Amino acid sequence: MAGEMKDPVLWEAMAIIAGGSVAGMAEGMTTVNRLRSNYVRQYLARLRYVGIDKQANALHPDLAAVMQ
Repeated sequence: MAGEMKDPVLWEAMAIIAGGSVAGMAEGMTTVNRLRSNYVRQYLARLRYVGIDKQANALHPDLAAVMQ
């Protein structure tokens, strides 16, 4: 999971799609960053649901960076 957070090709492609074009990539990146943050928050919620109380400060640095 942390590895995919560092994959610029994935996130840049998603930003182009979210922005509607290459010209809209910057706007799309705002949407993508929100998506990434929600992804990590949901991951933490699922861990809590199954009894693993992992705090944000104990996350892999790449995952923690997404939440900031």
